[in-house]
Amino acid sequence: MPKFVFLATDIALLMLLAALAGYVWHVRRSPDLRATWRSVFRDAAAMSALVVLGAFILVAALDSLHFRPLLPPAPGAAADAQPAYSTRTYSVLDQMLLRQL
Repeated sequence: MPKFVFLATDIALLMLLAALAGYVWHVRRSPDLRATWRSVFRDAAAMSALVVLGAFILVAALDSLHFRPLLPPAPGAAADAQPAYSTRTYSVLDQMLLRQL
């Protein structure tokens, strides 16, 4: 199991996503805001922009999930020894793109 690492920028992005989720919850409870957003979703240009923005948000979210992989046990190490993790921090996006290259 990898060791997850939380960088300051990752926490900031997670807070922004939480604020966005809170706003969506607020919109769903407000009839006026719901009607306004319904008209936005009917506009083709707005939906095109939403698709592009969604792609950017997905890439940013994948790049903000960082971890350190578990290293194999050292030769002769005890079976109950503490796990050792790499000093290099990777993101999920790094690993996805590494497989493509």
